[in-house]
Amino acid sequence: MNEDLERAKIDDEIETLTFDLQKVLFLPKVPTNIVYYLRQLNLYNFGIHVGSTNQGIFNVWLEHEASKGTQEVGSCLRKYIMSISHPVKKLLLWSDSCGGQNRSIKLVLMLMHTLQNHPSLETISLRFLESGHSFLPNDSDFGDMECKLKANEKVFTDQQYMKIMEDCRINNKFHVNRMTPNADFYSVDNLMKYITNRKKDSNKAKVSWMDTHEIVMEKSDPLTIKMKKQIGGESQSVNLAKRGCDANGFKKIKLEQLWPVGRPLSEEKIKDLKSMLYLVDDDAKPFFDFLNNVRTEDFVDDLEGFGEGIDFDLEYEDD
Repeated sequence: MNEDLERAKIDDEIETLTFDLQKVLFLPKVPTNIVYYLRQLNLYNFGIHVGSTNQGIFNVWLEHEASKGTQEVGSCLRKYIMSISHPVKKLLLWSDSCGGQNRSIKLVLMLMHTLQNHPSLETISLRFLESGHSFLPNDSDFGDMECKLKANEKVFTDQQYMKIMEDCRINNKFHVNRMTPNADFYSVDNLMKYITNRKKDSNKAKVSWMDTHEIVMEKSDPLTIKMKKQIGGESQSVNLAKRGCDANGFKKIKLEQLWPVGRPLSEEKIKDLKSMLYLVDDDAKPFFDFLNNVRTEDFVDDLEGFGEGIDFDLEYEDD
């Protein structure tokens, strides 16, 4: 990973990105243990660290706008990758080895579609750190923000969190991007309909997502991925093309909005949030007006913020 980050600094045709989700942040943040026993509003921050510039980028959204699943991760990456203006041909992506969320067919499909629609990219390589050795530059980025956060006992809005992120460094400040719920998050459902998620390679040998440490995508072969158990090692070629589908048509598939009308909150969470409003400063209270109109559903809140459904498989091996 460190070698790839350095390569991006000296070769204009190579870019290296590392990415990770920060631990869930909560609203309102107040210095009282009363909120410990209540359901707070989750704020998510997806970090991207750019190798060529050593720039940290934070992508922020709230749980009633989108979840924190694979498609949200892919959407944040897509947004940044499509903004790359210099003529990069090879993109190297590094993440931890979170089974399912990062090593996921849905994330790979989002990257494949992004690759086909990017003007200069020719290959994308998705690489995973060894489990237990997964310290990313993003961890240092998040650490700087969390250190600054300790000095702020009260945080009531997303904008206040973003201000802390922007001001936590004197030099090389973070770029903080507020994700737009009905414009920035995309579903890969239409891509899933176009492919076959095969469990065997072109030689009929079984492929294991859990054992994979690198996945290579090439623009010249739109519906084939190369899976490697060792970075830079031998690859297993997996053709995802569904019978009768034109591989060149993959590029033209329209991606639908993932959460066109927002994401529901549980009735219990809305009740708890309203019960905490007396702790919120008056000038910040309008931020919580959305509670009167947000969609509600009856489900049990997940501690990690996934809610009712998770759009990726938990880490396990198929039989």
